[in-house]
Amino acid sequence: GNDTLVIYDEDDCVLFAIEGRSKYQNTDRIFPRGKHIVDAHKRIVAEVLKLPEAEHSAWVDERTRYSPERPYEVERTTETGRGLVKDGYSPTGARVTSFLDLTAVLGKTELYQETLRQVEANAAALREAHAELQLQASTDALTGLNNRRSLENELKRLTDPNAATGAFALLHLDLDGFKAINDTLGHQAGDDVLCHVADTLRGMAQPDDFVSRVGGDEFILISADVDTATEKAKRFIEALSEPIEVMGELCTFGASVGIAVWDPDTPIHRDRLLGDADIALYHAKDQGRGRFATVTDDLRAAVRHRKSMTVALHLALQNDEFFVVYQPQFDTATDTLVGVEALIRWNHPELGILTPPSFLDLAHRLRIISDIDRTVLRKVAEDDTMWRQSGLHVPSLSVNIASERLRDPTLVDEVGCIPHLHHRLNFEVLESVFSDQLDEGIQDVLHGLAEFGVRIDVDDFCLGLSSLMGLLALRPERLKISRDFVAQLPNSARHADVVKFIVDIANSLGIEVIAEGVETLAQRQFLAEAGCQVLQGYYFARPMTAKDLLVYTQTPSPSKSLG
Repeated sequence: GNDTLVIYDEDDCVLFAIEGRSKYQNTDRIFPRGKHIVDAHKRIVAEVLKLPEAEHSAWVDERTRYSPERPYEVERTTETGRGLVKDGYSPTGARVTSFLDLTAVLGKTELYQETLRQVEANAAALREAHAELQLQASTDALTGLNNRRSLENELKRLTDPNAATGAFALLHLDLDGFKAINDTLGHQAGDDVLCHVADTLRGMAQPDDFVSRVGGDEFILISADVDTATEKAKRFIEALSEPIEVMGELCTFGASVGIAVWDPDTPIHRDRLLGDADIALYHAKDQGRGRFATVTDDLRAAVRHRKSMTVALHLALQNDEFFVVYQPQFDTATDTLVGVEALIRWNHPELGILTPPSFLDLAHRLRIISDIDRTVLRKVAEDDTMWRQSGLHVPSLSVNIASERLRDPTLVDEVGCIPHLHHRLNFEVLESVFSDQLDEGIQDVLHGLAEFGVRIDVDDFCLGLSSLMGLLALRPERLKISRDFVAQLPNSARHADVVKFIVDIANSLGIEVIAEGVETLAQRQFLAEAGCQVLQGYYFARPMTAKDLLVYTQTPSPSKSLG
């Protein structure tokens, strides 16, 4: 256009100038980058306008003064026309000072005024758009709550060491059973549930509470009232456990809450605060869901241990740190060794020898339990080869496998590759796997295993309805009475009656019974009289390595003859 535009930085120094067809020609000389606004105006009045020297100071001062409370707009007449000096703000709040050369529109007052009105209207629209964008950037589009970005800003403000803020509680809420609603009723139903949760939290929160949705089905509430944090968690859980109608269907879900507290006397980084709330939430869900928990040093230590064990478990598979020990099983009537149970151990490089309770639950969570099962089966096959080469024939080898492996068709392929174990291999599975009906996937795997002579044993059997129905559906070769029952024998009449009942049921179905955990002569005698066919436990022998088992069977003893 006809004007020269000069942009200044926050220190009032020139950033750049755009040369128009005004009297301010050769802008690089008049407005060089870095030149202060006062110095630039001094050059204008002296070299361009060429005003009398007595007027210089007043002219420069008039155009460079800055007062946020009183922005100015001054019209000046030059030798060839009129100009306008204007002071104001941009939509972002930055200072804007401009000089417009109006020579080209001299006499066109209406056009000049309309142009100014359009500039002001555009500036107002920009300010409104900026405010709307700011709102959208800090608000969750679905629920209208604060979003994660807004939460981060709030935490930054509350944990600022220079701010005079007090202690506050952070409640991390996660829905229980939400995925099932999404999967069965669709995402629209899920969105309706999330909006219901948002309305519930918004309605129950105090005026000063900060409520946000941080993604998925997770919400975070910040409250300055630390003492009532647990009470709020209880009320949220109770309120969200009530069934609601969604798209004509009655939906039931719940919530778990993790609580962490920030104290200015012992400040921690906001990221660690969020991590503490996550730790508490994880613990609450692990305790059965629909619960709340507050982070403690013990929980933090447990998380550190779990993280360390997670890394170590993956390395254990890579470094072949797992090995197998074997506990002999004996015929009740003859004391003949009729088989062994393979038990996994972990030679941890720092913690030493670990038994399954130390790591199997975590292995399930990490979804590497199938890899561990494969390792055990491979080692059992190798050990059996060594035994046979040494002249030892073990009649039966029992291997524990995870329930999910019964739905894995590759298990049949793995067994097919170890023919020397066919018709001697037993897979022990927990009775909780079975219900009144076996799904098609399990039936296919069981059929494939049966073709190789693999038998199924039910481990840790007890007397639930699913146990009895599972026996009818599965028809296993053997079931193993839980060591928890055996430990109470023979002193507990109730446990004795239960064991006799289990044996009677198994015998009526043609199922052999093993009792594990036999540690005393009294237990051995009771179980033999009750009708158990096979016994196993410390009374007979402790678990031992494959080489030790070879030595054990070669050492003369009344109870070591092979069946």
